[in-house]
Amino acid sequence: MGTRTLTAGDLGALTSVSASDVLNATAGASLGAVGTYAMLATSPTGIVSLSPGTTRAGSSLRYANTDNNTNSYTNARIRLSTAPSGTWRLMANGVSGNSTHAALSLWLRIS
Repeated sequence: MGTRTLTAGDLGALTSVSASDVLNATAGASLGAVGTYAMLATSPTGIVSLSPGTTRAGSSLRYANTDNNTNSYTNARIRLSTAPSGTWRLMANGVSGNSTHAALSLWLRIS
């Protein structure tokens, strides 16, 4: 279908956007681009809880994943990586952490 660039003046004439348009745009997004989601962890700095919709600077978050080498769901570990750029919104039910434990959740980059 090709790439289309819209300007503000085009928005009034826009009648529909196909699922294919949205999926192609999403697939073309780079890591950490505005509008993308990431599994991020709060740094273990004493944060007790964050409510859904809370925003945070990327510098206070870390890309993260979990692993478990003990075959026990109660012993999963969060592995922290680098901090993302921009501002992120918490998109989950909530997150909690404390001064020694990071908390992993789903975040949306908003700026």
